[in-house]
Parts: sequence; structure tokens; C-alpha cells
Amino acid sequence: MSKEEKIILNVGGVKYETYKSTLTAYPDTLLGTMFQERNSSMTHPTNSNEYFFDRNSRAFHYIMEFYRTGKFLWKDIEGNPMDVMITRDEIQEEFDFFQIDILKSQRDEFLKSSQRDEDNAYENLARQLDHLLEKIIEFIIWNIERGYSDLLKFIFYSDKLPYVFPGEFDFKSFEQIGFRLVDIYTFEIQKFLTFRFPNIRIAIYKRRLGPSENWTIEIMQYFKTKETIQRSVLLSTIHE
Repeated sequence: MSKEEKIILNVGGVKYETYKSTLTAYPDTLLGTMFQERNSSMTHPTNSNEYFFDRNSRAFHYIMEFYRTGKFLWKDIEGNPMDVMITRDEIQEEFDFFQIDILKSQRDEFLKSSQRDEDNAYENLARQLDHLLEKIIEFIIWNIERGYSDLLKFIFYSDKLPYVFPGEFDFKSFEQIGFRLVDIYTFEIQKFLTFRFPNIRIAIYKRRLGPSENWTIEIMQYFKTKETIQRSVLLSTIHE
């Protein structure tokens, strides 16, 4: 049988159509085991691809939702018409029959959700780290272009706004998070900036002033006069 083969589950007279692969995605359940390829000789359809189960058809709706979403979607809703009302006991009975561990499924979904949250948190942290490095590089390049100062300082405090010298750039968005980023990735930041700017001296150090701590990134920038002249009209006069 092909992976995307459709099957019909006739549950108490109500027919549910689905893909075989939807059920076999949960091999620890009754239907997931039943429709495994190795068990094909043990399944006996009543009409080509239709299989009958003498079970609660209303409750089976939530069984199918579990197979399709991996979630237990039933909720107590007051005021439902009696013909669609289903109790938790009825649903639990069907989940037990079809060998679906609700608590395990909920735990698995919680773990998946927690993993997604953790992944998103690290993605966000990486974006902030990249943004900090981009701002530092932008400031260094800006300073080179203007021949402004041979000493740059970025001071990130644990409890107040960062201080930048010379104070031409706005680092307000890195309040507190700047301190944490430098605190966690001190070595990596220094290695990256040294690789990016091999001709400058970089020092990163931590200080405590009273109750406050700060991380300082100090950059000693030596302006390369020769390289500037080689790119300037001054070069022609020097060689005359």
C-alpha cells in the first residue's frame, strides 16, 4: 500500500476518512499499530478500504483530532446541545480503547512547546548579540572615516544606560542586555573584533563601582597614516 493511501474508519455508523500515514505516525496506539505495513495481513476491511469499529462515534471525533494535530482538543463547554454533548469519561473510555496515553501526549506537546520557546529565546539572543557587534563595528568604521579619536570606549552597566566615548552613537537599546551579552560572550566578542580589525588593540574588562558593575570594551585605534596617504592625492606630491 502507498504511503498516502486513504482509509475509511466506520465508527458506530459514522465514517471518518483519513490517510493511513496519519495513523501510523503514532505507532504506539491501536490504530497506529494496526495499519503498520507489517500487520497488513491481520487487517480485514469490510468494503475495500473501510474498517468498522463498534465504538462511540461522537467521541471518536477527538480521537481523529489527536491523530491529525497531536493535541487533545476536547474542552468542557457549557450550554452545548445535548445531541453533541460528550463527557470526559466517554472520551477517556475511547482514548483507553484506542490505546492513546493522553497524559503522555500532553507531556510530549508541552516538551515540544518548551523546546520551541527555548529555540526562539536563543534566536532572539543571537539577534541582539549580532546587533551589538554591528553597532560596535559601525562606530569603529565611523571613527576611522573621520580620524576622530584613537581611543574608543563602550561601557555597559548592569543597572543603567551604556556610555560610549566619543559619545556620537546611541547605544540606549542595549541597557542591561549589553552588560549581559558582554558578560556571557567576553572571549567570543574579543576574538571576533580582533579578527575583524587585526590592527587595533582590544581590551575587555569588568569593574565594580559601589553596587554597580560594568563591562568595558576599550579599543585603541592606531590610524595608519601610510595607508591613508596611499589613497590620497598627497601621494603624488610626496614622490615628486
